[in-house]
Amino acid sequence: MRPDEDGYLLIEPPGERFGALLSQRRAEPVWAGAARFRQQMGLPERRPLVMAGHQAGLWHAGIAAKYFAVRALEDVAATAWLVADLDENDVAHVRIPAQDGRGVWAGQRLNLAESDDGHPDAACGFRPPVAVRRDVPERAHLAGEAMGRARAGARTLGEQGHRAAEIVLESAGIGLVRPVVYGSTTARTDLFGELVRRMCQDPEACVRAYNAAAEAFAGAGVRALMCRSDRGRFELPIWRVGMNQPRLPVIVERGQKMDCDGLAPRGLLMTGMLRLAGCELFIHGTGGQAYDWVTQRWLSTWLGPEAALAPSAVVSATRLLDLGVEPTDRKAVARAVAAAHRARHDPALLGDEEGGRRKRALVAAIERGSRRSGERARAFDDLHALLRASVRDHADALQRLDEQVGRLKSALASSQAAADRTWSIALHEPATLRALDGQVRAALAQAASRTMA
Repeated sequence: MRPDEDGYLLIEPPGERFGALLSQRRAEPVWAGAARFRQQMGLPERRPLVMAGHQAGLWHAGIAAKYFAVRALEDVAATAWLVADLDENDVAHVRIPAQDGRGVWAGQRLNLAESDDGHPDAACGFRPPVAVRRDVPERAHLAGEAMGRARAGARTLGEQGHRAAEIVLESAGIGLVRPVVYGSTTARTDLFGELVRRMCQDPEACVRAYNAAAEAFAGAGVRALMCRSDRGRFELPIWRVGMNQPRLPVIVERGQKMDCDGLAPRGLLMTGMLRLAGCELFIHGTGGQAYDWVTQRWLSTWLGPEAALAPSAVVSATRLLDLGVEPTDRKAVARAVAAAHRARHDPALLGDEEGGRRKRALVAAIERGSRRSGERARAFDDLHALLRASVRDHADALQRLDEQVGRLKSALASSQAAADRTWSIALHEPATLRALDGQVRAALAQAASRTMA
């Protein structure tokens, strides 16, 4: 099954190997401060820990599959869910499918917030929760209701966004992963302080290792950090953050010491810390897997053999909305466009065989004529006159071809909306989410049985 097909599920490596991954980590040396890190993060310490996570918000079914994978392993390991609240994503926005006046489906970006006092460039873990508007379209009713209910008790927009996702899952009768930890908490751990001190001791080594890893896996799209060895200035993989303040890069000079107050790890460092000291198995989605290769290369180069990261797996899925749209082949649209174009340049394609013969004769005359000759010029003028007359005489037929192109383009646009795998879980039927949960659980059942054995 292709990744874009409804019902697709990716679990890599296969579920029966998850038990071996957990055992692999238990046999490896663990970072010296791992126990302290887990205490400070509020993570379980007595059992092997399986973890996954994502940004705060009403994520799509592919992310839900990761969540369900963690749930499926809760009988054989401790579990936790990470909310990446150091990102500046638009938690209060959701895309919904909507039809225009022609009946064409497309994604419409909807802001659920009635008012938002948060700085748009602040991390969502440092923005206040938002009030939710009352005039939410019916299709987004559950999204609006979940965000509204999630505001109660939320201290930040990040907490509100994650709680909203939980409310959607609860409404489908699906249990929740506990505990929930937040990326911003990593900034208050001893491990973060230790890594920042190491960065400051030799910022060039840290940054060069980071940039080399990003270059080695350029497809991941990780931006290189500023590295000005000639001036002794380096951009570290951390942010300066503050409540309702924009995230700012951190630039240091050689030998500069830093207080960790107001600092927080960027994405690669955050997940690297969790795999270094926080879990025995980390489950990524397809996007996180690409970043993961960069993280592993960077930390192993920078920190050396002691940076043994927990193994990782990849889980994702595709669930589509039923918009009542038949699939449309992009090639069919291209063929229709080409046919309409050719019909304007060949009367025979419009049923005018005599006009077609005249066109071919004129083209032959043009090809025979010497360049800039009068004969060639007359044949050229006659050809264009013939084609103009053909377009005029067959205007109705050409209009029908153009209308067919328009219908196919509209159908393709609607088909693309129907094939979009990133619609929020709040737009799916509860039965769809329950079925996905069951599919993931069944795929990982062997992992559970083998680990318990």
